[in-house]
Parts: sequence; C-alpha cells; structure tokens
Amino acid sequence: MNKKTIVQLVLILIIIFSSFYFYNEYRKYNKEIYTEKSTKETEEKIVESDNEFNLLKNIKYISKDSSNNIYEIYAEEGKIDSDKPDITFMKNVKAYIFFSEEEVIEIISKYATYNSLNYNTFFREDISVNYFLHNIKCEKLDISFDNNIASFYEDLVYESEDVKMNADKLEIDLISKNSKITMFDTEKKISIINKN
Repeated sequence: MNKKTIVQLVLILIIIFSSFYFYNEYRKYNKEIYTEKSTKETEEKIVESDNEFNLLKNIKYISKDSSNNIYEIYAEEGKIDSDKPDITFMKNVKAYIFFSEEEVIEIISKYATYNSLNYNTFFREDISVNYFLHNIKCEKLDISFDNNIASFYEDLVYESEDVKMNADKLEIDLISKNSKITMFDTEKKISIINKN
C-alpha cells in the first residue's frame, strides 16, 4: 500500500468516526432541548389555565322560542371559558321567562351557568323564584329548555298566600305547568303548612 492510500483511508476513518461522534452528540443535545421545551410548554399551559377565561361585566342574553316565549338572563359579571365559548359562568344573576305579558317568572340567584346554544341554565345559591303570588326558595335550580323542565332542589321552600311547603325536589313542566313534588328519602314526608 502506498502512502497516499493510507492517508486517504485514515482520513475516511476519521471522517466516519467524527461523523458518528457528532451525530450522537447532536441527538443527545436535541433530546435535551426537546425535553426542556416540552416541560416549558406544559408549565405555560398550567399558567395559562388561570387566564383562559374572558371576563365580562353587565351581561345580557335574550332568546325567543317558536311559541314566542322570551327568556332573558342578566348578570353583573361572568366568565367565558375560551375552550368552551358557549358556556358562561355568571355571578349575581337575574332571569325572566315571559310566557305572555301577564305571565312572567322571575329568577334571582348568586351564580348561574348558562349555555348559549340550548339556553339551558343551572342556577346556584340563594335562589328566589317569583311567579304571580308564588315564591320558591332553594339552593339549586336546573332549567332544561331541551326537555322544558325546571328542577328545584336542595333546601326547597315553596310559599303562596295560603300554603308553605318544604320538600326535597319540585319539577315543573314549562309547557303544561304540571308539577311533581318529591322527597329523596321515601320514608320522609313533604311538610305542608296552611297559613289560614
């Protein structure tokens, strides 16, 4: 073998070994960068989850159904989740259901979760519902416009001019106005007091 061939062979081996070495170092370095980047993105997502809500003041939603019933809901403030823009979390809420000019249900609550697609609303805490001379107080009220059902429960008290009633749950069909009053524990009785 001549000298020139040996030098070329050594150079080729040096290039192959150095390429292999640099390739391994590059993979290791890239892996470290990827790991750091992934961790940072996760941290940013966690930090962003505190700021994922759009804050609103003096909110007002109005909807009308095919029977010309109107549903209005107002809140002092609310938050919309950027991942679920159809859902609004409300605070200090007033809502009205107008079946006609004379027939109006007023709902007041501390909190509500409102779905702008189907208008379903879940009221929570210090709920007061007024309808003519009827008043209902409870801690939870779910109105499903999909099923036309209003469900009142948790510390439920119903009052009219003549009667005061305590029960676990009251369901009202919003179309027929038929109601169903129940107790969760079948051994307990609904408490009804005549005021007269």
